[in-house]
This record gives sequence, C-alpha cells and structure tokens, in this order.
Amino acid sequence: VNSNSDLWLTWQYNAKFIAQLLIKYDLHSDRLVFHNNFTNKTCPNTMITNDLVDDFLELFYAEYAVAKEFADYEITFTSHNPEIMDNTGRIVNAPDYTTNVTYTITIAKDGVKEEVTLNALVPGRFGLK
Repeated sequence: VNSNSDLWLTWQYNAKFIAQLLIKYDLHSDRLVFHNNFTNKTCPNTMITNDLVDDFLELFYAEYAVAKEFADYEITFTSHNPEIMDNTGRIVNAPDYTTNVTYTITIAKDGVKEEVTLNALVPGRFGLK
C-alpha cells in the first residue's frame, strides 16, 4: 500500500478481488494465505505489525459470502446523511457532535426488491451535545 493510499479501501478492494478469484477457480475461503506464509517476511507489513489480520479476514469472509451466495443479486447502500457518510458506508466528514445517521440497504433480484433502513451513531469530535 502506498503511503498516500487509502489503506482500508485498498484492503476492501483486495478482499473483494481475492473472494472473486477463489470463487472463479472453485476454491474454498480457507485457501487464503498471506505472503509471509511463504517468505517469512512481515508481509502484509501494516496488517501484521498493527495486529489487523483478523480485521482483514473478517472483511474478506464477508466479501466471500456475498460473492458466493448473492452473486445474482443487486445490493445497494444509500446514505441519508451524505455530508457525514457516503454511499459506501464510509465516514467522510466526522461531525462535531455524536450524530445518528441513517442509511438504506436495498437487495434486488428478478424484479423483487427488499429494503431496510438502519441507523448508526457516529461519534463526534467533541462527544455528545
């Protein structure tokens, strides 16, 4: 990951890409291994040195499950507070005070659509109002 890159977004893209490759070649999710399994190098360095391997694996398993079980579904995420959270679920502007944000997840297949609107508290820079 380059120093000016978005680490979490890079990991999300990698998790999605790895999941697609494993499915394409009919491999089980337990076939995911890291570079250091072969070289004993601390690689991926940032993930290992910051004890974030389990976080990446959780992301990967979620991407794998969605790609495997819902490949023929259209899944969308819509933020109702785009000034705080974008349509990927990413916080783009931390609020001054803890704020309740809402978003809608839509799943569609063969003309049938299901939606659910959820909410989450986004911690503010100055805490509660």
